[in-house]
Amino acid sequence: MPNLPPVLFKKECQEAINQGYKVVVNLTKTKNLYSKFFIEGVYFIDLSFKDALALAFSCAKVVATRSGFCDTIAFKCENLKVYYTTFYHWWGFRFNHVHPKYPPQELLIYDTLEYKNFLRSLSSSLAFKLYKRYKNKKFLRKILAPFGFFKIYRKNKNNDFTPDKNTLEILNEGYEYRIGKALERACKNFFFGGFFFFIFDYIKIRRKKKSLFRLDEILIKDIF
Repeated sequence: MPNLPPVLFKKECQEAINQGYKVVVNLTKTKNLYSKFFIEGVYFIDLSFKDALALAFSCAKVVATRSGFCDTIAFKCENLKVYYTTFYHWWGFRFNHVHPKYPPQELLIYDTLEYKNFLRSLSSSLAFKLYKRYKNKKFLRKILAPFGFFKIYRKNKNNDFTPDKNTLEILNEGYEYRIGKALERACKNFFFGGFFFFIFDYIKIRRKKKSLFRLDEILIKDIF
């Protein structure tokens, strides 16, 4: 399942700190995605499965994305908040009264206000408009693809939004946005070999793909 969007990770950490709690983050493969949000009061600990269970049953609250670990702790965890990061898991893997006294709080990320605002910022950006055209495989097969990108660039460059510092920080953690920005740079330098240098930008981004946040493909195709 895709990772929790950085905008929601940051929100959950900040809320817990404001309430006087310390936040323990148990991440291994995706640590780099969230490392810049490890502010004072947020700590990374590499726990074993046994230790993670013990902590989940004794801490004030557990926030997690939907996984088998949630099934394991749901029966005893008194304050469990579960985020669903794909429509597929939201439709097919929701809990059914697994804990009669303390039912888990279940949220689809696309229903949260913070993520909706983030997606509005993303969808209005020139970078994302270029990425959407990039995802059109039929379009990519055309010999004149760079000219099509350049046409989109010229049409939208003066209407592109300027994100604030916090929004930009989160946008830059997304794979789609980085590809779009690389295409934007290529278009900006269209007459100076911009799309030749795009190849090198693309390779760099692909190498970091696993550490970057990805959008649900259904969202890209059907919503924007």
